[in-house]
Amino acid sequence: MKQHFLTQVFTDWRGRLRSLASSIAGDEDADDVVSEAFCRLWSRKEAVADEREAIRLSYAAVRNGAIDAMRRSKSHSESRLEETDARRLTSDESDEERERAETYQAVISLSRRLLKGRQLEIFTLHDVEGRGYEEIALALGLTESNVRLALSRARKVIRTYYNSTR
Repeated sequence: MKQHFLTQVFTDWRGRLRSLASSIAGDEDADDVVSEAFCRLWSRKEAVADEREAIRLSYAAVRNGAIDAMRRSKSHSESRLEETDARRLTSDESDEERERAETYQAVISLSRRLLKGRQLEIFTLHDVEGRGYEEIALALGLTESNVRLALSRARKVIRTYYNSTR
Protein backbone atom coordinates (compact mmCIF):
# COMPACT_ATOMS: atom_id res chain seq x y z
CA MET A 1 0.00 0.00 0.00
CA LYS A 2 2.89 2.39 0.71
CA GLN A 3 4.04 2.17 -2.92
CA HIS A 4 0.63 3.43 -3.91
CA PHE A 5 1.16 6.75 -2.09
CA LEU A 6 4.30 7.48 -4.05
CA THR A 7 2.95 6.49 -7.46
CA GLN A 8 -0.32 8.33 -6.79
CA VAL A 9 1.47 11.53 -5.81
CA PHE A 10 3.74 11.45 -8.86
CA THR A 11 0.75 10.77 -11.09
CA ASP A 12 -1.53 13.43 -9.61
CA TRP A 13 1.12 16.08 -8.92
CA ARG A 14 3.35 15.54 -11.96
CA GLY A 15 2.44 18.90 -13.51
CA ARG A 16 3.16 20.78 -10.29
CA LEU A 17 6.40 18.92 -9.71
CA ARG A 18 7.46 19.59 -13.30
CA SER A 19 6.60 23.27 -12.87
CA LEU A 20 8.77 23.44 -9.76
CA ALA A 21 11.66 21.73 -11.55
CA SER A 22 11.20 23.98 -14.57
CA SER A 23 11.27 27.16 -12.47
CA ILE A 24 14.59 26.15 -10.94
CA ALA A 25 16.45 24.17 -13.61
CA GLY A 26 14.69 25.19 -16.82
CA ASP A 27 12.24 23.53 -19.15
CA GLU A 28 14.80 21.32 -20.87
CA ASP A 29 15.77 19.57 -17.62
CA ALA A 30 12.39 19.48 -15.85
CA ASP A 31 11.18 16.07 -17.05
CA ASP A 32 14.52 14.46 -16.27
CA VAL A 33 14.54 15.98 -12.78
CA VAL A 34 11.04 14.66 -12.02
CA SER A 35 11.93 11.19 -13.30
CA GLU A 36 15.16 11.10 -11.31
CA ALA A 37 13.33 12.22 -8.18
CA PHE A 38 10.79 9.44 -8.59
CA CYS A 39 13.56 6.84 -9.04
CA ARG A 40 15.39 8.14 -5.97
CA LEU A 41 12.25 7.99 -3.86
CA TRP A 42 11.17 4.63 -5.23
CA SER A 43 14.23 3.02 -3.68
CA ARG A 44 12.92 4.24 -0.29
CA LYS A 45 9.23 3.58 -0.91
CA GLU A 46 8.84 1.55 2.28
CA ALA A 47 9.65 4.62 4.38
CA VAL A 48 6.69 6.60 2.99
CA ALA A 49 3.96 6.44 5.61
CA ASP A 50 1.11 8.40 4.01
CA GLU A 51 0.14 10.66 1.12
CA ARG A 52 1.13 13.85 2.93
CA GLU A 53 4.63 12.55 3.51
CA ALA A 54 4.84 11.37 -0.11
CA ILE A 55 3.97 14.89 -1.30
CA ARG A 56 6.52 16.48 1.02
CA LEU A 57 9.27 14.06 0.01
CA SER A 58 8.40 14.44 -3.68
CA TYR A 59 8.66 18.22 -3.55
CA ALA A 60 11.94 18.03 -1.65
CA ALA A 61 13.43 15.49 -4.07
CA VAL A 62 12.36 17.50 -7.12
CA ARG A 63 13.62 20.77 -5.61
CA ASN A 64 17.00 19.26 -4.72
CA GLY A 65 17.30 17.52 -8.09
CA ALA A 66 16.47 20.73 -9.92
CA ILE A 67 19.07 22.65 -7.95
CA ASP A 68 21.64 19.98 -8.83
CA ALA A 69 20.64 20.14 -12.51
CA MET A 70 20.87 23.93 -12.48
CA ARG A 71 24.35 23.78 -10.99
CA ARG A 72 25.43 21.18 -13.52
CA SER A 73 24.23 23.17 -16.49
CA LYS A 74 25.36 26.49 -14.96
CA SER A 75 22.20 28.12 -16.22
CA HIS A 76 19.97 30.15 -13.99
CA SER A 77 16.24 30.72 -14.25
CA GLU A 78 16.75 34.47 -13.78
CA SER A 79 18.32 34.75 -17.23
CA ARG A 80 15.35 32.88 -18.71
CA LEU A 81 12.97 35.25 -16.94
CA GLU A 82 14.88 38.22 -18.30
CA GLU A 83 14.73 36.79 -21.84
CA THR A 84 10.99 36.22 -21.52
CA ASP A 85 10.43 39.72 -20.18
CA ALA A 86 12.64 41.23 -22.90
CA ARG A 87 10.58 39.45 -25.57
CA ARG A 88 7.43 40.65 -23.87
CA LEU A 89 8.71 44.23 -23.86
CA THR A 90 9.58 44.27 -27.56
CA SER A 91 6.04 43.44 -28.65
CA ASP A 92 3.48 46.18 -29.21
CA GLU A 93 2.25 47.09 -25.74
CA SER A 94 0.89 50.14 -24.07
CA ASP A 95 3.15 52.15 -21.80
CA GLU A 96 1.25 50.89 -18.77
CA GLU A 97 1.77 47.23 -19.72
CA ARG A 98 5.43 47.91 -20.47
CA GLU A 99 5.91 49.57 -17.07
CA ARG A 100 4.14 46.70 -15.32
CA ALA A 101 6.42 44.18 -17.09
CA GLU A 102 9.52 46.17 -16.13
CA THR A 103 8.39 46.33 -12.51
CA TYR A 104 7.68 42.59 -12.52
CA GLN A 105 11.15 41.89 -13.86
CA ALA A 106 12.71 44.17 -11.24
CA VAL A 107 10.86 42.40 -8.42
CA ILE A 108 11.87 38.95 -9.70
CA SER A 109 15.47 40.07 -10.04
CA LEU A 110 15.44 41.60 -6.57
CA SER A 111 13.89 38.50 -5.04
CA ARG A 112 16.63 36.30 -6.49
CA ARG A 113 19.30 38.66 -5.17
CA LEU A 114 17.87 39.51 -1.75
CA LEU A 115 16.03 36.42 -0.60
CA LYS A 116 17.66 33.20 0.49
CA GLY A 117 16.51 29.68 1.21
CA ARG A 118 12.91 29.15 2.26
CA GLN A 119 11.88 32.77 1.73
CA LEU A 120 12.94 32.66 -1.91
CA GLU A 121 11.31 29.28 -2.39
CA ILE A 122 8.02 30.36 -0.80
CA PHE A 123 8.01 33.68 -2.66
CA THR A 124 8.62 31.93 -5.98
CA LEU A 125 5.98 29.26 -5.37
CA HIS A 126 3.32 31.74 -4.27
CA ASP A 127 3.91 35.01 -6.10
CA VAL A 128 5.55 33.75 -9.29
CA GLU A 129 3.89 30.37 -9.81
CA GLY A 130 0.59 31.17 -8.09
CA ARG A 131 0.53 28.26 -5.65
CA GLY A 132 -1.75 28.42 -2.63
CA TYR A 133 -0.69 28.58 1.00
CA GLU A 134 -1.99 25.10 1.77
CA GLU A 135 -0.17 23.55 -1.19
CA ILE A 136 3.11 25.25 -0.29
CA ALA A 137 2.79 24.26 3.36
CA LEU A 138 2.13 20.66 2.41
CA ALA A 139 5.02 20.56 -0.03
CA LEU A 140 7.54 22.11 2.33
CA GLY A 141 6.36 20.46 5.53
CA LEU A 142 5.36 23.76 7.16
CA THR A 143 2.17 25.16 8.60
CA GLU A 144 0.12 27.64 6.59
CA SER A 145 0.85 30.35 9.15
CA ASN A 146 4.60 29.76 8.73
CA VAL A 147 4.19 30.08 4.97
CA ARG A 148 2.23 33.32 5.35
CA LEU A 149 4.82 34.73 7.76
CA ALA A 150 7.77 33.83 5.52
CA LEU A 151 5.99 35.30 2.49
CA SER A 152 5.17 38.49 4.40
CA ARG A 153 8.79 38.87 5.48
CA ALA A 154 10.06 38.19 1.97
CA ARG A 155 7.74 40.81 0.51
CA LYS A 156 8.84 43.29 3.17
CA VAL A 157 12.52 42.76 2.31
CA ILE A 158 11.82 43.33 -1.38
CA ARG A 159 9.53 46.31 -0.77
CA THR A 160 11.99 48.00 1.60
CA TYR A 161 14.90 47.61 -0.80
CA TYR A 162 12.85 48.62 -3.84
CA ASN A 163 11.51 51.76 -2.12
CA SER A 164 14.95 52.76 -0.84
CA THR A 165 16.41 52.65 -4.34
CA ARG A 166 13.68 54.60 -6.10
